[in-house]
Amino acid sequence: MKKHFYSILTGTVLFSILHINIQAQSYTEKIVLGPGKTIKMFSKDSSDLVQKQGENEMPMKTLSESVTEIKLMPNSTENIQLLTTLQKIKIHFEGYGQKMEFDSENPAKQEGMMAANIKDLIGKTDSLICDASGKIMESEEKEKSKGKGKGMMRRMQQGPNFENAFLLIPKEAKVGSGWKADKEKDGIRTQTIYFLDKIEGNIASVSFKRKSKGTSSMEIQGMQSSTEVDNLSDGMITVDITTGLVKTFEETLKTNSKMNMMGKEIPSTGVTVSKVRFE
Repeated sequence: MKKHFYSILTGTVLFSILHINIQAQSYTEKIVLGPGKTIKMFSKDSSDLVQKQGENEMPMKTLSESVTEIKLMPNSTENIQLLTTLQKIKIHFEGYGQKMEFDSENPAKQEGMMAANIKDLIGKTDSLICDASGKIMESEEKEKSKGKGKGMMRRMQQGPNFENAFLLIPKEAKVGSGWKADKEKDGIRTQTIYFLDKIEGNIASVSFKRKSKGTSSMEIQGMQSSTEVDNLSDGMITVDITTGLVKTFEETLKTNSKMNMMGKEIPSTGVTVSKVRFE
């Protein structure tokens, strides 16, 4: 009986020690990346949008799959240089009464109005800089020089977002608690509320809810336009807490926007689903 009691007591103490160690799990305070490291980004996106012009509704559906290589370069500062190369992409688009397909690995599916612009993106290497927290920093010149293909993909709610490759968890965060992050870019304010669901080994599961609101301006075919945005999304992230590198990212985005161009308002609503895997 006494032996059984001590076995239970020992087991309880061991469980308590393990529980304390898990709760005291430390998170990296900056992105940990070795120079020369290569990350593969596998993206699947789908969007189902409806644009309205006057009384006419125009449904638009887009499906895309892409593989992007992210290579880390050695730096003399804390900032990290990333070389990104789009290796392959498939896009199926239905809208404006047309169906269009593009497949970078199938020459028979490289025609149509989107083909020329997207072809130029395949195999092209771009340089990005991110800080120690994984935030992508782009100069004004870099923003202005973005190609037509990338602009078109952004308008179709497609294309990689490299900030999704990184996530730092605050040192005070515990399983069952959350934190928030605010940012503003191109006139759009975004607030994200993260919730730490669980930790298994070095991998944390984090759910999130996000709201973006504001007005951005851009040039389309030489004409200035502005877009009012009021979007909501939620999703799930798995991340290595010792490096800040994301393993998987999923987001369901409910879009509600209104484009103003040449004195006309073009409202757009719909849902975009993004699924990304990093290896």
